[in-house]
Amino acid sequence: TRHGSTDNLADHAEREREETPLLVLNESGEDAPGDAAIAQRKQKGYYAYLVGWALCGLLNNTPYVLFLAAAERLLTGKSGVVLMCDVAPSLAIKVVGGAILYSTPYSPRIATTALLASAALAAVAYAQNPTQALTGVAVASLASGLGEFTFLALAGRCFAENAGGAKAEFAAWGAGTGAAGIAGTLIWIVATQVMKLTARATMLVAMPLPLLQYVAFAHLVRPVALGGNKADADDGDDADDDDSPLSWHVRMDTARKIFVPFIGPLLLVYFAEYSINQAMYLPLGLVAHHGDEARACSMYPRLQLTYHIGVLISRSSLFFIVCPYLWPMSLLQAANFAMGMMQIIKLQSSGSFVVLATFVFAVWEGILGGGVYVNAMNALGLSLSHSRKLREFALSIVGLGDTTGILLAGLLSSWMEHWLL
Repeated sequence: TRHGSTDNLADHAEREREETPLLVLNESGEDAPGDAAIAQRKQKGYYAYLVGWALCGLLNNTPYVLFLAAAERLLTGKSGVVLMCDVAPSLAIKVVGGAILYSTPYSPRIATTALLASAALAAVAYAQNPTQALTGVAVASLASGLGEFTFLALAGRCFAENAGGAKAEFAAWGAGTGAAGIAGTLIWIVATQVMKLTARATMLVAMPLPLLQYVAFAHLVRPVALGGNKADADDGDDADDDDSPLSWHVRMDTARKIFVPFIGPLLLVYFAEYSINQAMYLPLGLVAHHGDEARACSMYPRLQLTYHIGVLISRSSLFFIVCPYLWPMSLLQAANFAMGMMQIIKLQSSGSFVVLATFVFAVWEGILGGGVYVNAMNALGLSLSHSRKLREFALSIVGLGDTTGILLAGLLSSWMEHWLL
């Protein structure tokens, strides 16, 4: 909480207000819209605006999920390597973005995101060797990270609330990214197992999808979030009543204060989650099917799809329910990791019941991961000060938690899968 003596000069108090990040509950911030502002947004197509947010989340993450669903086909037995290439560039953009991208307008950032993702799908489709394929995966990761970094910052700028007190933008974005898990996995399953398309043809079919993200942003999100016809100069993170940027000290202090309550739970839940997804699904399939490799490999993308159903359920739940218990949910995910290891190492049981239990396990795992993600964003938005620039910065870097957890999971999975197999 900010402290100051009564004899401080007015200009010093104003400077403190702008430079000291707060982490106290803010239920009526200066620029949080009231009922009249929300009603005005609805008159301007507010529900279409939320659909736009959901579409942007869907199209931002679909290529990422598609590559993970195709991990075993791209590099058999090395899905952890695919995961690392699918995450490391995203982490890099989130690390440097808060320092060098905050003054870049939103529109060019989102256009770049769409072009990079589409180019990544084409690169993988025409890859002649694993190195070229992994380069395409890395480009897709860069695009996904830039998109998430940008849209979470934009959500902090908007600060619109639904009836339940949760941020409507977070709920819509979360629903879209949750649906991306199902969309990406379904594209892969239908294209390769039903239509019998090659991996190259599947990537080419999906190539136009990321370009629609910019269309959704330009026509549905931007008119409400940024005023539609504003010049690019008014379209960046630092567009505010006070044009002074946040100092380096404020940025570092904010990052330090949000680490334990928000970044930490995200890191743990995603480390456990993606370690399970990338290193355990195939071994769990082998255990459930008595060592039948063909059936285990066929089960792998179906487990991914089932997991993403759980993610969709929890990431959409912010419209209806808010769960602030981030650390307990993260610890439950760690318990899932331990249970999966015991099942594989001890070869405790197999058969039809175990197959069904494995799918239930995947849904529960997805519910925990998605639940921590959307509730962390929502809780962080509610606990920040009324400084719009501070909200934008904090929400753009909190994604370091899940991305770092996924990267660490990739490092672990790259050797753990071989060990478990």
